[in-house]
Amino acid sequence: MNRPDIISKFNNRSSSIMGIKVKNSVLLPLVSINQEWQLIFQVRSQQIKSQPGEISFPGGKIEPGESSRNAAIRETSEELGIQTNSISIWGQLDLLVTPFNMMIVPYIGEIHTLPKDFNINLQEVSEVFTVPLDFFVKENPYKYRMQVGITPPHDFPFNLVPGGKNYPFKQGEYPSYFYIYGDYVIWGFTARIIKNFIDNLS
Repeated sequence: MNRPDIISKFNNRSSSIMGIKVKNSVLLPLVSINQEWQLIFQVRSQQIKSQPGEISFPGGKIEPGESSRNAAIRETSEELGIQTNSISIWGQLDLLVTPFNMMIVPYIGEIHTLPKDFNINLQEVSEVFTVPLDFFVKENPYKYRMQVGITPPHDFPFNLVPGGKNYPFKQGEYPSYFYIYGDYVIWGFTARIIKNFIDNLS
């Protein structure tokens, strides 16, 4: 391959994150109820394969050719059954890159018109509820530190790396947060996104 061919491959190329196989986008949706900001959450349906019964923000996979922003709006509209013109994006929170080859692009926005009865997509969502923003501002989440490490397969070529089987593979820490609001337990990716949002509000 000659010089111009190599340059053409990388000139104006947008960077990505190595190893990411799944790209999702979510919306942290705020709504004003009786002049008080509240966060909207959904309980995931028992019918879906990924994390059934858990609490999440609306969101999902970014489709080919779709922007992460548009994906957040589309998924929120589809899951909560509201019109896209009722959704305003205010900004973007920090990217969440997981140890599981997945990236989540979180946005913060406002739901302008809250229907009396959500026309939710029952295949994906079983319940919708709100929590006052002030709860998260005042409440420190429970935090647990989980260790993340590399487990080489049995046929890993240790003979090709310095130190062989004694090679010092790096270890990492993965924080897990829990917010408990009444009977609702909000944890996992959703709690990490909330924590990031609250930290940036401070």
